Formats: sequence, C-alpha cells, structure tokens
Amino acid sequence: MRLDLYLKQIGVLKRRSLSKETIEKNRVRVNDQLTKPSYEVKPQDIIDIYFKDQTIKIRVLNPIQNYETIPQPKPSQSR
Repeated sequence: MRLDLYLKQIGVLKRRSLSKETIEKNRVRVNDQLTKPSYEVKPQDIIDIYFKDQTIKIRVLNPIQNYETIPQPKPSQSR
C-alpha cells in the first residue's frame, strides 16, 4: 500500500492529500530516509512523522493490503 494512503488508513492524518503534502514537505521518513508518497509500505518499516511539537514513530507490523468500505444502508423511502 502507498505510504500516503497508509497514513490516512491508520488514522494518523485525516486526508490522503494531507498525507501526500506532509511527505512532500520532508516531514516523513521511512527507515531514516526521505521518501515519496508512492513508497510501498512493507512489514517492519519504521515511519517517523515530524510535527511542530512532537514526533510520531510507527512500526509497520502488517500493512493493509486489501480493505473494503462498508456499504451504508440506504435511507428508507417513506411517504
């Protein structure tokens, strides 16, 4: 899974566009190296995310390979 999508899916950043922007501004490192949003996340990767006042360190145990959205129930049509 792409790094920008992975950060969104695990809930660290709210939108994929925000994840992509954060990575492009060199605020994210994988295994102590700068990377691109298209980097494919692998098990045992260490992801460091640098914010203004804190750093978050994430160890990837099992990247999300396949996921699906849960269909929302359709609103009932009452007359």
